[in-house]
Amino acid sequence: MPYPHLENVRDLFVLACYTGVRIQDYGKLNSLHLINNGTMFKIRTEKTDAEVIIPVHPQARRILNKYNGQPRTISNQKFNKYIKEVFRVAKSTNWSKRQERREDKEQPPLNLNGNW
Repeated sequence: MPYPHLENVRDLFVLACYTGVRIQDYGKLNSLHLINNGTMFKIRTEKTDAEVIIPVHPQARRILNKYNGQPRTISNQKFNKYIKEVFRVAKSTNWSKRQERREDKEQPPLNLNGNW
């Protein structure tokens, strides 16, 4: 990845994909919220104030290890701006095109292994 800030955003996006958390809960995906010998996250969500337990996927574990358990989070606005740039760099610019009918929606081509 040519730009470190885009690599961080890509990693946050992939981490969120493997956990299913909303953007406002990205900051809780760190080693402080790991339980059960580091195999699960235990967080309280911002939107619903519900406590959830999420299994830690091996790829999510690699991302956590890459950042010493503390991925650097950024504002929602910057994340939205930079994730578009990540897809441009990845040559996946057609990811946001949508058709009127639900069954015609295009799905984004995405390599979640972090290889560009």
